[in-house]
Amino acid sequence: MKRYRGVSLLTLLGLATLCGCEIKAEPLVKAILVESKGIRAVNPILTARKGSDISFSLLLDKGLKITSCSYKDYEISQKETYTSLTLKEVKYPVRVTLESTSHFISYQQNGGSLIDPKQELIFPVLGHHLRENAINGSIYLYKEGYEQVGWNTKSDLSGAWIGFGGRIPLETETLYADFKKVTSPTSFEYTVNDDSISLNKYIGSEKEVVIPSRIENKPVIEIETDAFKDKEVNSLILPRTLKRVKERSLPSIKELTMFDELDEINDSSFIDISNLKTLRLNAIKKPRFSGTFWDQFSDRLDYLEKIKDKKKIVLFSGSSGRYGYDSKKIMRHFKDYEVINMGVFAYISMYQQLELIKHYLKPGDILVHAPEFDAVQWQFGREKGIGSRFFNFVEGDFTSLVKLDLRRFDYVFDEFSDFQNERNKMPLRDYGFEARWFDDDMNHYDYSTYNEYGDFTLIRPNNKEDAWIYQSLCNYTSTAISQEDFDSVNAIYHEIEALGVKVLFTYAPKNVRCLTKESSLTNRQYLEKRIKNNIEVPIISKLEDYLYPGYYFYKVDNHLSDEGVVMRTDRFNMDLSLYMDSKRSA
Repeated sequence: MKRYRGVSLLTLLGLATLCGCEIKAEPLVKAILVESKGIRAVNPILTARKGSDISFSLLLDKGLKITSCSYKDYEISQKETYTSLTLKEVKYPVRVTLESTSHFISYQQNGGSLIDPKQELIFPVLGHHLRENAINGSIYLYKEGYEQVGWNTKSDLSGAWIGFGGRIPLETETLYADFKKVTSPTSFEYTVNDDSISLNKYIGSEKEVVIPSRIENKPVIEIETDAFKDKEVNSLILPRTLKRVKERSLPSIKELTMFDELDEINDSSFIDISNLKTLRLNAIKKPRFSGTFWDQFSDRLDYLEKIKDKKKIVLFSGSSGRYGYDSKKIMRHFKDYEVINMGVFAYISMYQQLELIKHYLKPGDILVHAPEFDAVQWQFGREKGIGSRFFNFVEGDFTSLVKLDLRRFDYVFDEFSDFQNERNKMPLRDYGFEARWFDDDMNHYDYSTYNEYGDFTLIRPNNKEDAWIYQSLCNYTSTAISQEDFDSVNAIYHEIEALGVKVLFTYAPKNVRCLTKESSLTNRQYLEKRIKNNIEVPIISKLEDYLYPGYYFYKVDNHLSDEGVVMRTDRFNMDLSLYMDSKRSA
């Protein structure tokens, strides 16, 4: 990101300097923020009790970022509409200066031309996410005979590919247009409709095919069955105008580039999909899941990118994880580790998620898995296909899909159309919507509902009764987990362990009142014994320690209240400490 240095105007002085009198021990202290260009305070003069924190609400120009403060013990946090500057434990009257820089992303034409010569492709970094989203598929550039298929971090296109709307790598200042030469329209047989083009057959011989967006000045919107029959193609770039592809219309390929204007595609659209390794998906449409809890997954990948070279504990589960840990408390307990809470939603396969997460893991890291037993098929990784909900997860950063080897999945596109249908029903948003200002039902709050580690920080009182709250009853018996589930999750564990990562198993919290009548203490003991005999990584906890009365849950029977989080985190810290101590003494 380009930085344009700018120093704000503020200097720390005691109030004695301001008023010319000796400071005496007073119960109140005053803090003064002298405003500067690009930085304004909602209230530049604040008074608070001596020794307490003082917080200024700042309004910053777009792209402006505070880099230092003359008051040494301070904290900066980005709120929804303002930036908060907190001075810690102010004991004497102070006057504060700030130093700032302006951050912008520059988009280079890289051989193309601006459609609007007056348009400048320099956009301020708004700071809504750790990694900024690239501009999406709005047409800014053109190059005769070429199609823009995204951006790249290097002008020669040897760097990282970034799709339209994709998250930009940290510290990146400039992106370069990625143009691909279009395959000649004469290489296709096509039908001219009233207002569109349908491709009937590819008659060329190129191994990389770039289908043009327009032929005879009409948009290409459809590819017919057998259009690539008997053709050997390695890479295919579909046009941004494409709406649907029919059965067996696409060749057996290794790489596919497409745009999210394509609503109808599934695995049977390919003659053979088994060789498809890489998908590059560009965002043309405005995002719809921004601000929802789904969007947290991309934010957590951002944080993993930030700490990827550090020693870390990765907490992995469904929504019981995001409702169930105090990551700051875990970090204070295990001072050598960073902590990231990756628990988002239980009914998306752990396999898909870990295939992305593993790119940020390194030897010495710890992955703690706490599967939820009401979603065994997904939590134990038996589901190997990419479902529609997984696309919800990555809409905030479609570029992350490049990290997946699609050959490892049972199916890839069969539910993509469902994803498109669902998002088309939702209101248009932009990438500036952040989940940390909402709850799961999109109710807005004036405080952050997530912290940077991924914990859900919405204030959650205890349930009024020790009772079953919501969802179906859950089965905690020896038949709850099949041998196929155990085999699946063990295979996934061993792949992660091969990276030098220590994988540990623990239990997810559950309301004991939502268990089935058959889930007696005896049958739960049988279940725990079966887990112990079949899970092939260390089990650091006991099942009964994570079954709590209904009081300690919030709206759902595995979503802990604030008090429940304290209990669970303390228990987890104890369990993990005992395990680590046993390893050190062994």
